[in-house]
Amino acid sequence: MGDPGEFQSRQHTQRLNESAAALFAQGQVLFQGAEATGGLPKGDNRERALIFWSTLHGATQIWKLDKVEPRLKEPRYYGVRAARALLAGWGAPPATLEKAWRLL
Repeated sequence: MGDPGEFQSRQHTQRLNESAAALFAQGQVLFQGAEATGGLPKGDNRERALIFWSTLHGATQIWKLDKVEPRLKEPRYYGVRAARALLAGWGAPPATLEKAWRLL
């Protein structure tokens, strides 16, 4: 998904595309729920879901830098901090950030 080149035919990637669409749809629902309860201000929840996924996906890849930077923490450490930064950047109030911090 992260490489723009086509390594498989569209027919072979259809199942992945369906799963990804469902994942992003669920992400949008979660962000809509956060808006409805005052956890986030109004915004583009499709964009939020895509940015959130891509950021956390990137955090899971940090372990690949271990040979360059051997004292890295676990990817979860970076993912949690990235998630909190995104929520704060989207205007989440402090109470939402604390709740999210505990969940992550």
